[in-house]
Amino acid sequence: MVTSESRAFEWPFFESHTTVPSTLALRHAWADVTSDSRIINNIDWNNLLPIPYSAENLIARCYKPIIAAVHSHCIGAGIDLITACDIRLAAKDAVFSIKDNGRGRGEIIWIKEVDVGLAADVGTLARIQKVIGNDSITRELALTARNFGAEEALSYGLISKMYPDQAATVTAALEMAATIAAKSPIAVQGTKVNLNYGRDHTVKESLDYILAWNMSQLNTEDLMKSAMAAMTKEKAEFNDV
Repeated sequence: MVTSESRAFEWPFFESHTTVPSTLALRHAWADVTSDSRIINNIDWNNLLPIPYSAENLIARCYKPIIAAVHSHCIGAGIDLITACDIRLAAKDAVFSIKDNGRGRGEIIWIKEVDVGLAADVGTLARIQKVIGNDSITRELALTARNFGAEEALSYGLISKMYPDQAATVTAALEMAATIAAKSPIAVQGTKVNLNYGRDHTVKESLDYILAWNMSQLNTEDLMKSAMAAMTKEKAEFNDV
């Protein structure tokens, strides 16, 4: 599960990568973009930018399902993060927007990338259209970078459920995670892998892929344990994978 204890659901790029030499320069640059163009010119973007790309790709490719429990502002990098997750839940106070976020002078600052000559990167534009499934709405949100609330996000399918507050959201996410964790890990992981494959391939290719996948899983212990549990009406105990 992915959640946040801060006042906003933000991706902690600036907190977890302080060892990157150019991070301090980036903080300064985003604190006051117009203060000194030399700051931006001196940032080693080639080394800095792959970090968030890699982190979010790891979430998307992780065999275990990832549940995002969102509250308050989920802006820019927050959208990048949650669109890489498998399931998204949100508190009623959640606010979303496709723009960028950074830290400057101890405060969170928001930058509308479409207003400063950039297209939103790090994953949002690559994933959100497939998550929402509505081309017109996707383009509207990306091109305007406007804020939209949890109810609107629910209507678009960006989140699957909405809860009264952060505590209820986290509790629901943990309960859902426990339900999934009680199932066969081989079946759960295979389901995620094939859902991801099906999203990016044709129906025929996906059917061929899952046929080969399931054939490779016929000799696993989980299949036998599930069958025995069904016959004895007892809960199956699976090994970690």
